[in-house]
Amino acid sequence: MTMTVPPAQESHQVVNPPQSPVDMGDALEQVRQMPEFKQTVEAPSIWDGLEPYLANIREWIDNFFKRVGNMMPDIPLPEEVNTNISGIQSILETILISLVCLTAVAVVFLLLRYGRINWLRKRPASSLPTSPKMTDDGVLLKTAVHHLETAKQYASSGNYNNAVRQVYFASLCTLDETGTVPFQTGRTNGEYLTAITQKISSASHESAGYKKATAPSEFKQVCSIFEANQYGGYTANKDSVDSCLNAYQALKTGLTNES
Repeated sequence: MTMTVPPAQESHQVVNPPQSPVDMGDALEQVRQMPEFKQTVEAPSIWDGLEPYLANIREWIDNFFKRVGNMMPDIPLPEEVNTNISGIQSILETILISLVCLTAVAVVFLLLRYGRINWLRKRPASSLPTSPKMTDDGVLLKTAVHHLETAKQYASSGNYNNAVRQVYFASLCTLDETGTVPFQTGRTNGEYLTAITQKISSASHESAGYKKATAPSEFKQVCSIFEANQYGGYTANKDSVDSCLNAYQALKTGLTNES
């Protein structure tokens, strides 16, 4: 008996070819080019927050035109007329929305403006900025105490001319600091004397508690010594400085009730 042996089957196993190394840069670029990664999200604008209010305004305008249309007879209008009416309605909507926005801006501006004014009015006077006090010859006034101490320093070193000047500046500061006559650049000594006399002689000022009304004569004495030294060519000495200091002290005592 003869047996038939089937032929051996050939192997068809597929062998994958060797793969080349993957370039990560190209792979990332392919991912970036995918549609999902190209979508952008816009940040919400200020109009997005106003959209609900604008929608309410548009709805109110639409209802208004509807009520007007119901009041008018039902007459068919040509298409051109309907188109014009729609255009007019859009223009009116734009105008009304613009007016609402402008009104809101104006209200905010007025609130900020008058709020600042009221705040400034409530601030204490000491915290308000003050303009610098400059004499006609360019001297920046400070305080009466400062100029008086400076005058004493000049007098102790024998610089009597500058001592007289500093006493005069102290007098101007005292008039300003006590509220008797506010300092004003360009005001002459004669105008100061007139203002002091009017202030002292007024009944309202006497009720403030001043000891005496000799301030004009005392200020006049200070001015006389200062003007003789400043403009008359008079050289000050120790006696003139002492006289100027005594007149100033009497002026200060009369205006502040200080001994």
